[in-house]
Order: sequence, then C-alpha cells, then structure tokens
Amino acid sequence: MANNKSDFLVGLLIGGALGAALALLYAPQSGDETREKLKQKGDELKDKTADTYDKALTRATEVGGTLKEKTTTLASTVKESASSVAARISKRGEHSESEATGA
Repeated sequence: MANNKSDFLVGLLIGGALGAALALLYAPQSGDETREKLKQKGDELKDKTADTYDKALTRATEVGGTLKEKTTTLASTVKESASSVAARISKRGEHSESEATGA
C-alpha cells in the first residue's frame, strides 16, 4: 500500500513538472523569458526534491533507530527465555538422576 502511494506521488511530481515545462514552452513570451522561467521552475523542483530527500532520510533514521531498539529488546528477551528454559531442563535432569540413583 505504501509503495502505491509513493509511486503515485512520484508520478504526480513528474507529471506536474512536465506540465509546467510544456505550459512555459507554449506561452506567448520571448525565449529569454521562457528560459528564465524554466530555470526558476528547475530550481524550485531541485529545492523541493532536496527537502523531500532530507525528510525521507530523517524518517528512515528514526525508523532504523526504533528498529534497532526493538531488535535489541527482543534479543534480550529471547536470551533470558532460553536461559530460563535451560535452567529448568537442567533441574529436571538433576531431579531425574537423583531418583534413578535412589537418593
């Protein structure tokens, strides 16, 4: 679902940029004015892309940190559970040995 949203957003941005470029090319103005407007639109798109990249990088870093914390917690819980099970098995083994020897 998230992939569909990101694909749609990318398509929307590309379509918008192409539409703006075509509108400028067919506008009734001089070539110099058109080139200046294209340069401005390109700069705006570059800035928006940089902002989006920065936001995505920040979010990815946050998610990575959260994932690392949860993984560490899970690993600790599994280790504690394994130790507990091993201790119970060891106690049962000792109990069985003492019954077998008649003590």
